[in-house]
Amino acid sequence: MGITYTPNDNASYYEMNSTKTGGKAYAKGSKLYGVNVVGQPVGYQKSVTYTIKY
Repeated sequence: MGITYTPNDNASYYEMNSTKTGGKAYAKGSKLYGVNVVGQPVGYQKSVTYTIKY
């Protein structure tokens, strides 16, 4: 089963905390899950958001 991630750079953003010493970044995109069944590609796409603290 293959998984492909495609970022959406226009929807990704970050937030600083009130003391400007850190915050969170949000990376938005989509994951495509796929597999070949008897030579036919089958899959689905899911929107995802990753949160990264810094």
